[in-house]
Amino acid sequence: MTLIDSEAAFKQRCAELPTTTLNLHALLNAQNISCFSELAFSCGAPNKAPTDEEFRNFPTQVLGDGFTAGQQSLLRRIHFEAATFVLSQPKSAVTSDSLDGAKKLPFAEKQARYEKVRNKIPGFLVQGETEPSHALLGKCQTIYDTGAIIWVSPSMCTKRDAEVQATPKDAHQILRIESQTLKVGTEGPKLDDADHGTEIKLQWCFQRRGVAFEMCDLVSWDVSQRWLATMFAAYSTDPPPGFGKVSLQQLVSADKAMWTILARDLSSVKPDTGKRPLELDDLHLQ
Repeated sequence: MTLIDSEAAFKQRCAELPTTTLNLHALLNAQNISCFSELAFSCGAPNKAPTDEEFRNFPTQVLGDGFTAGQQSLLRRIHFEAATFVLSQPKSAVTSDSLDGAKKLPFAEKQARYEKVRNKIPGFLVQGETEPSHALLGKCQTIYDTGAIIWVSPSMCTKRDAEVQATPKDAHQILRIESQTLKVGTEGPKLDDADHGTEIKLQWCFQRRGVAFEMCDLVSWDVSQRWLATMFAAYSTDPPPGFGKVSLQQLVSADKAMWTILARDLSSVKPDTGKRPLELDDLHLQ
């Protein structure tokens, strides 16, 4: 999910424009324009400014007859911004602001997803120890966007509170070589690895990951919690005579092994006709 396709970011920007009684977002939404990419191509093309004739017809469609010059200027302004965002997207797609390549979702998009997931699982408090960090959300979004499955280990499952409380540091310019090309990236403050050395802390890590998976449309909250329950059921079961008790490290190893199998067997993670490939037949729970 990028800025140009984020409906939440588009809605926020419409609300930020200095309008009085004009609900620009509602008017554009009525024309099936709900994000910057749709607006950029609704009149002219991003790489070619619309003609005066095109932009006389477009405000009439959106605003109706009798629109003012000020209302038209607002529409021109946000259309120009949308075209600029779309033109900058190809460059953003091949360069990364961070060394780990994690996607940076627009802040409005993150907030909208937090609110959506809180409403979707009302019996579970997504707050404090169970609220995933933006960094964790970015890693999960990268899996969704690229289709490249990686194991999101418990140490990666940091919480939002730790991110907020992290000591701010100046970002440093980093030179690196990729495919025989010299690139400049930035390296900002890094969160410490998430502590998962006890039962409750490991559970919190997996729950934060489950929330992030739900937010990124990878794995539903119900399925991720069934896997968590399966692992801890094995951990709490008394071993047969002559065998040792299952350890926390073995739970982590089992989780890692499952995701290795998924990465080997699945070629896509994006939902197809409403079904999420990572959940098909609940293969990972069998």
